[in-house]
Amino acid sequence: MNINYSEEAVTINGAVTLQGTLTIPENSRKQYPAMLFLSDAGEVDRDGNSPDLHGNILRDLASAVTEMGFATLRYDKRGVGESGGNFYETGLWDLADDAASALFFLKNHHQVMPEQLFLLGHGEGTVLAPILFERQNIQGIILLAPIVGSYWDVIVRKEEKTLQEINELKGIKGLFYQLFKISDKIEDNFKSIHKLVIESSNAVIKYQGSKLNAKWMREHYTYNVKETLRKITCPTLAIAGTNDLLVSPQQSRTITRLVEKVEFHLLEELNHVLRKDPEPPRILSLMKDYQKFFRHPIDAEVIQVITSWLNKQIA
Repeated sequence: MNINYSEEAVTINGAVTLQGTLTIPENSRKQYPAMLFLSDAGEVDRDGNSPDLHGNILRDLASAVTEMGFATLRYDKRGVGESGGNFYETGLWDLADDAASALFFLKNHHQVMPEQLFLLGHGEGTVLAPILFERQNIQGIILLAPIVGSYWDVIVRKEEKTLQEINELKGIKGLFYQLFKISDKIEDNFKSIHKLVIESSNAVIKYQGSKLNAKWMREHYTYNVKETLRKITCPTLAIAGTNDLLVSPQQSRTITRLVEKVEFHLLEELNHVLRKDPEPPRILSLMKDYQKFFRHPIDAEVIQVITSWLNKQIA
């Protein structure tokens, strides 16, 4: 069913003050099932946008879910957009606390059915969703590009892909990189950053003039979501893509051995930003490619799988 809905800017009080958007269907019902959206890593706002990438992933997913008759809540991360706090000083457990505050707000809204709460996480949000399940009674979870392990694996995977592609460069550029041993220098930089982050106790460190959110990296380094996934007892939908360069689709598939009530879909050619690309993804052109993909809506198959699964949960 497709219905009209209203959007409202809301304030979520917690350790810091978060700003978000609540959508409410417009029909004769007094209360609705509800979904909280948990964004991917980075300086991501309530719509799923970061300073360099504007794909409106969360906004478009929320629209599709609200049109089914759900209330939805999405919010600017701590230190991002209109929310308070400092992004660079924010760790994994700060993000989890903020998500819990948002869930509390949603559950207690007068137009929300508190016994019908759902979570949707994308990327890093798939680490936060199982943590929230431990804290709150949840009726269903959707995991997009699910991480089954540590988010540190994503960081390392990105670094390994970078080095691999540099070593495979051809032509003048490839010769230049080989001559000046660019790959070795970049690998040394990665190792130096890892060492500095792990050995530091500071929330923020500087490396070659750039700020790094060391607290966030350390907490992901020490946390593996696998054991938390084993505790999920509610129906769960997991969608991975064969062309996801950041989250290994092979690792995502192992969720079927951890979560009892999981429905897993591996979509051919789907990339990390939920669009389909027939070409193998490349890390060196990833940002440029994402901008190209964002000219198009989220892949229709992703929406179809989500709406079909949700219809089964509220039937």
